[in-house]
Amino acid sequence: MASEEERKIYGRNPALMEQCRTLADYAQYVALVRKYKAELGSLEAAVRQAVDECIRNDVLADFLRKNRAEVEMTSIFEYNQEEEERKLRAAERQAGYDKGYDSGYESGAADGEVRSTVKAVIKLMQNMKLTMEQALDTLDITGDEREEVLERLNKKMNV
Repeated sequence: MASEEERKIYGRNPALMEQCRTLADYAQYVALVRKYKAELGSLEAAVRQAVDECIRNDVLADFLRKNRAEVEMTSIFEYNQEEEERKLRAAERQAGYDKGYDSGYESGAADGEVRSTVKAVIKLMQNMKLTMEQALDTLDITGDEREEVLERLNKKMNV
């Protein structure tokens, strides 16, 4: 069973990391960038510190020594792109939620209005001894609204 620290570094598959040193080293580098980003706040400083630590600890050391500038530039670009994509996905999720909420609210409000009208028609029919049509006329219910109320009344009264 992998330790909590290994899971943070190697994700959900430490066995795979054991089989591929380069992949494990890269995962360790990414974990260090994230750690230092959280601690330092600056992505550039986090990348520099992660590269320094990896070189000191022989993690991708040869590659980082030879390609340091490119690694730093690419890491910053990729991290920023990943962050922007995360922000975009979060904004899209929120917009979808808001749209669904608004749609549900509007649908619920419309349904509530129809229910209220159905109750009013039934009361008129009972209290004033009106027919369904007379009650609808009294309330000035016309068009699509009338059809919807009639449909609900018929269901309610099992007509």
